Amino acid sequence: MKQILRGIRLGVLCALGALPLVASPALALNHAPVNAGFVPNIGHFAPNAKYAFRSNYSDADGASDLRHVFLLLNLTVSGANSIYLYYDVPTNKLYMRNDANTAWLGGYEPGSNNVIQNSRARLWCGEVVTAKVGNNFSIRWILSFFDVLQGQTLRPWMFVRDTAGATAGWESFGGFLITRPPVNLNLNPASGSFYTDTPVSFTTQYWDEGGADSMTKCVLLVNDTASGVNSIYLLYDPKANRLYLRDDANTAWLGNVAPGVNATIENSRVRLNVAATKVQRHDATLTVTWSVSFKETVSGQRPVAWMYVDDDRAQSSGFQSMGRLTIVGKPSNVSLSPEVVFLALKNTNVFSAVYSDPAGTGAMTYNYLLLNTSLKFENGILVLYDQKNNKFYLRDDANAAWLGGVAPGTNVSVQNSRVSINVAQVAVTKGATKLQLDVPVVFKNTMDNQSVNAWMRVTDDRSLTSPWDQMRSYTVIDIDTPPPPPPG
Repeated sequence: MKQILRGIRLGVLCALGALPLVASPALALNHAPVNAGFVPNIGHFAPNAKYAFRSNYSDADGASDLRHVFLLLNLTVSGANSIYLYYDVPTNKLYMRNDANTAWLGGYEPGSNNVIQNSRARLWCGEVVTAKVGNNFSIRWILSFFDVLQGQTLRPWMFVRDTAGATAGWESFGGFLITRPPVNLNLNPASGSFYTDTPVSFTTQYWDEGGADSMTKCVLLVNDTASGVNSIYLLYDPKANRLYLRDDANTAWLGNVAPGVNATIENSRVRLNVAATKVQRHDATLTVTWSVSFKETVSGQRPVAWMYVDDDRAQSSGFQSMGRLTIVGKPSNVSLSPEVVFLALKNTNVFSAVYSDPAGTGAMTYNYLLLNTSLKFENGILVLYDQKNNKFYLRDDANAAWLGGVAPGTNVSVQNSRVSINVAQVAVTKGATKLQLDVPVVFKNTMDNQSVNAWMRVTDDRSLTSPWDQMRSYTVIDIDTPPPPPPG
């Protein structure tokens, strides 16, 4: 009993602090690391394109406590025939597992000019970036997948180990599909000369392994660069079955009409004939036949024809150069001389009219020169050169018949009540795209002291024509008649 009482007293004294106690050293507590997430962990990714993926890890003992981080891309947790990546934190080295899962490949530092690959993917070490912030560690992997993965689903699996050997087991973070992006198949025609104000059809074909109904935008862009500013930027929306044309400033879509509707969409460069624009779908291929007319503002240009397509998997072909076009303008009136104000009555006045056609001089059909008080042919002086048949004509006073119809240089004269023209002195000079018509005109007395305007016009074999352009104004005077005396 005494021994029991002594034991009780001793316990009480110890509790009251009567006796000193020696504390044992506390054991340090190690926290297991954590797989903190992976992005992007869903979506569609294409073979042979670079993608950035970020895997995040954390450790309550600090990011420096991490030893090994792993990323496995495979449908199951298996290193064989997979994309199995490993980063050794203390040594700052990157590795990839071989196909047979028997050896690590690589051992290169992030930022080094090295690439590690197996049959399924390539790791671009030079673009890999690691970051430590407090307890958090992240690594941005730069990967490109090979065609062998086409159509396969990959799950991101993560595993991490710290310096004490504690781990976070394999955990899955989503899944994504390796799919081929949509493709620009063909543009027809992809080259050649195309005339302004003349309808032409361009056929574009697009392909998507998800089927024609998977496509969301089908584009034909005609411009020097892949820019929508001051361009011909055509869009077909397969989901809504609508056609659009971008405005000149690239700030808004014009149109929103279905193919085949009796409508046109236009900006300063092109006119889209919606009624003649057609769309066809066949399995994975979508074909758009665009009916367009180029405007004179793009005359003389040689723009690139670009195509673009994207789909509902957020994949795209990117803008791809498919051809180069030459835009040829309509014929035009270039110049007229003489550059004087007064013309001599009963003397020979030689008019030199210059015309141009981007399609070439040989494309011209009719070259006109008109002298009259207004833009009318009756009681005027209207001459015509028929370039195809090399014939020269003068219109009669009543505008009822052509006079002449002989080749320039022929020793004949044609005349109406206002002028006489010696065809023997008519000359035609042809260049590559310009034609000069020299017409010797002798004004008769009916034109004494008459003021006239001079107009020119040219047509070509594309059914294109210049406007009637007023080039000059003249007054016909009798230089042999002395001027009136001064007043007073």
